[in-house]
Amino acid sequence: MLSWRKPSSIRMDTALSVVIPCARPDFRLRCCLEALANQSTPACSYEVILVLDGASLPIGLREACARIENLSITRTRRSRGRSAARNVGLKLATAPTVVLLDADMIPCPTLLHEYKRASQSPKQVVCIGDRVFVEPYKGMRATSTLDFLEMKARCSAKVDWRLDKIYRKTRNLESASEPFWAFLTGNCSFPRELGIEIGGFDEAMKGWGLEDQEFGYRLWKTGRHRFIRLPNALALHIEHPRDLWAEWRSHWRNRRYMLAKHGDVFERWKKAK
Repeated sequence: MLSWRKPSSIRMDTALSVVIPCARPDFRLRCCLEALANQSTPACSYEVILVLDGASLPIGLREACARIENLSITRTRRSRGRSAARNVGLKLATAPTVVLLDADMIPCPTLLHEYKRASQSPKQVVCIGDRVFVEPYKGMRATSTLDFLEMKARCSAKVDWRLDKIYRKTRNLESASEPFWAFLTGNCSFPRELGIEIGGFDEAMKGWGLEDQEFGYRLWKTGRHRFIRLPNALALHIEHPRDLWAEWRSHWRNRRYMLAKHGDVFERWKKAK
């Protein structure tokens, strides 16, 4: 594993550690990094940890990296999967609160401000941000608030499945008996010590599907933190081609693994619905 950290970020007292796992760094990651450099919260209050999962950083992304004041980049020698990449970032994090973003998520200018404000609550919380979807287009950039607003104006009609299946039925998780089903690691935050205490992400869960909720389930099982939705912690998900058949095979493999590990969790979910 190879690591690099900008000299300016070595001794910063940070409130948030933003962890971004990435297996295929391209223009989506560039937009994500540009948007993180354009946050309303002071640059000294957060660090960005980019974990390249068996990949190298393209030359074309170095300008975007240079925009971020507190940045560290870690590259694993081989691809180990998204759970392992997140665990690498979790171990490197220095702030009390970890924010997870996928490399194809473009945070709104106030996203880190929202997570920082929530982390200062007297009651410790696990926070879940919102997402909307946008198709990639030529000249896509995220270096300013105007760029973000242009992206948002181009959002598709696709709706986050959690709106109907979870949020509207549970008054935005206030009455949810099992809120961990809304926990998606593309845009969320949790206390770093809690993530370490429960052992991080389960690296036996490979590929796409349910590794988010399995981690969220173990956060929830501690019983010490409240799950809340942060609709103003909005990120735009840049759409990309997907192998749906491979994703569903991976999903069902992880589902069987999760059921064997956690017993009747799916049966209880059906009853809760």
